[in-house]
Amino acid sequence: MALNPARTRYVYVVRSVFTSPEHEAAWNDWYDNVHLPDLLSVPGFVSAVRYRQLGTEGHYLAIYEIENPQVFSQPRYAEITGWAEWEPMIAEWSRSIHMIDGELPVINYVTS
Repeated sequence: MALNPARTRYVYVVRSVFTSPEHEAAWNDWYDNVHLPDLLSVPGFVSAVRYRQLGTEGHYLAIYEIENPQVFSQPRYAEITGWAEWEPMIAEWSRSIHMIDGELPVINYVTS
């Protein structure tokens, strides 16, 4: 994901620890093939990227580029379901919204 400050100035960050290794493959399949497309169908969700923390079991980070915090008031967002099935297997879940502070500098990369 390449953040485009001309398009959006907010990111929604979700951290979680999945605690059931025997169900993790199914959870990843649901997250990648159902949950992410559902969220990206919400007006104002621009892009998404998901990471797994190195050297740990089940630690995940998802970063969503959003147009503004009002995306969570969209009727489509309220229609998204499926998380409850996995919730008992999720620990240390947190979410936050971050805003770009000020103008980002233009970076020119030197290539040889």
